[in-house]
Amino acid sequence: MRHKLLAGLILLSTQTFAQLSSQKIRLLDSLFSQLEVNKMSMGSISIFKDGEEVYAKCYGISNKKNGADIPASKEKTYYRIGSISKVFTAFLIMKSVESGKLSLKQPVLEFFPDLNGASTLTVEQLLLHKSKLPIFHRIDDLEELRKAKTESELIGMVNKRTPNPDTLKTTYNNLNYILLGLIVEKVNGAGYNEVLKNSLSSLERKEVYGTFKLLDYQKNEANSFHISNENWVEDYEIRECPIADGSGFLLSNAQTLNTFMYALFNGKLISEESLKQMLPSGSMFGFGIMKANFDEHKGFGHTGRIEGFTSAATYFTEDKINVTLLQNGTVYPMNDILILVGDILFDKPVEIPNFKKVTLNAAETAIFLGTYENANEGYKVIADLSKGELRIRVAKGNGLMNKMILETYPLSQSRIFNPSQGIIFDFLNPDNGMYTECEMRVNGSKLPLKRIP
Repeated sequence: MRHKLLAGLILLSTQTFAQLSSQKIRLLDSLFSQLEVNKMSMGSISIFKDGEEVYAKCYGISNKKNGADIPASKEKTYYRIGSISKVFTAFLIMKSVESGKLSLKQPVLEFFPDLNGASTLTVEQLLLHKSKLPIFHRIDDLEELRKAKTESELIGMVNKRTPNPDTLKTTYNNLNYILLGLIVEKVNGAGYNEVLKNSLSSLERKEVYGTFKLLDYQKNEANSFHISNENWVEDYEIRECPIADGSGFLLSNAQTLNTFMYALFNGKLISEESLKQMLPSGSMFGFGIMKANFDEHKGFGHTGRIEGFTSAATYFTEDKINVTLLQNGTVYPMNDILILVGDILFDKPVEIPNFKKVTLNAAETAIFLGTYENANEGYKVIADLSKGELRIRVAKGNGLMNKMILETYPLSQSRIFNPSQGIIFDFLNPDNGMYTECEMRVNGSKLPLKRIP
């Protein structure tokens, strides 16, 4: 496999560069222009080398006002960064440990005496996503938690849920970092935003903050959008967040995230020993940081998804390269965009897609038809006709997903795209006028399937 993706993070090769060539800038500009023109993505990208920005582009709009589009602006438009917030929360915990205000082995019971299961839970276990706490990960879970206006209401909601029975394996849980955000406030005697601001005071760029309110147009906070009738339409209702949500309530811009990540990994914010403790060891997760390797090269960072926003911030330690992409409108999969960025940066063969829907004639459609299976994973992809048009269905296991009929958006004579789910189907190795294999790509993962005779 040419590209290996782990935990949704794109991994780049280790070729270094002091600045981008005009050809690479042209290719990057072409990529994001095509994404913008064809309404496949909008947002902001920033690339750093050795702590300095070598490429940046804002594309698309940030908001609509009185029916008019408000363009996104570099460093002045703020995007919700979702779970990248966890990196900041873990950093603040380690700053508190360094200052002697907190211990990683400290029982959570000392901070939340009424929380069920807190007596056998430590701060370190929260950081590593190793707790028996009820799992709050789905969108409706977070919506429920955001109804809590006080800490006691939050704890009451958690205590009504069934605990997670398995602490032997890592279980990603937003609740862990919501509690850590509250611990940051308790041990520092100040609100999350104040603690964060003080901890980043040495940085040139420090435009990051948590929001407890609805969308603030005066601060140029971006709204999220989805496609309807081939136009961007304002998306989710931005919800209030009454208490500090250290799992995902921060806003920032791509330049600030690159600045922060570079400083974090280069001894400018915490000690080398503290950073080592934060990094994953064995597991995919460290303290707020996810591991992503390509061959022998190491990369670390996090991705995010919240209320229609998607984000990825990655630092490659051997190369000293940062790549951050923040999106407030996502149709084409984020990981596939980042793969194209990596191809451009590191001189891989690359062809910029035009992202335009192609029309398939009867003969070109017939080559897809059939059932493709991955027996090990229990998936089937069924390509058939409905009213003369190509239809894609995905079946899982006992047929639970048999009714999942996906919109077909042919990008070429071998690639079918489903914009609503962000799924790409690559059909491969034609033989006797029929494709023999299919590769289903979802969230950066690739699932190979073979045609059933």
